[in-house]
Amino acid sequence: LIVALLIVLNVVLGSRQELKARASVDALSNLQVPQAKVVRDGTLQMIDAPDVVPGDIVTLEAGDLVPADGRILRSATVEVQEAALTGESAPVPKDAAVLPAGDVSIGDRTNMLFQNTSVTRGTAAMVVTDTGMSTQMGRIATMLTSVERTRSPLQKELDGLTKVLGIIAWVAVAFIVLVGWLRGVDLSDLLLLGTAMAISAIPTGMPAFVSALLSMGAHQLAEAKAVVKNLTDVETLGSTSVINTDKTGTLTLNQMMV
Repeated sequence: LIVALLIVLNVVLGSRQELKARASVDALSNLQVPQAKVVRDGTLQMIDAPDVVPGDIVTLEAGDLVPADGRILRSATVEVQEAALTGESAPVPKDAAVLPAGDVSIGDRTNMLFQNTSVTRGTAAMVVTDTGMSTQMGRIATMLTSVERTRSPLQKELDGLTKVLGIIAWVAVAFIVLVGWLRGVDLSDLLLLGTAMAISAIPTGMPAFVSALLSMGAHQLAEAKAVVKNLTDVETLGSTSVINTDKTGTLTLNQMMV
């Protein structure tokens, strides 16, 4: 009964924290849905950016967020901030000029606008070519989600400790059962004793204890306005010594302000 309660406690602690994190992320994503100005049926309409579909004509001006990937139809001194996509901090001039034939890198596609980049200057109109996961940003997100999640160092150490304790426990059980059988002890008593020893040697309370500690760490991060989506990320972050990242869009916003 105690073993079952500890297992249930471990599951509840982990699930509760991850559900809270998921709810926080959903709330943040729904806090402000970006809008897009689209020409449909000959009229200019304001719709939610996720409702944009390929073939829509989208008009953009300084301060707008590009809702999807698209080909520029016309532009007037338009510049776009593509730091989130290419890492280039300087705004990129765009126009409707046709590019030379051949494979052109994303940063050199000056007649294309990409989802989640922002217009910093001028005006433009584009025809939507890709939306959702078909956009350049969507492809990056797909690559990130396809990365196989590895076990953290703490999880590996706990797995190793559990295996060692399990081997020791079964060797001890086999030895005690053998000695008892040689001394003529009743077999049912030996099996009961061996089962009790095997269960007591398994560290069933350790996962619940570790989950509780990670939940405390996640709670402290939440108080600092950091959302933890996975409990093991707390342990991974705690053991991190060096982070290599592009500063623009991660550590800085490419904005001059005090």
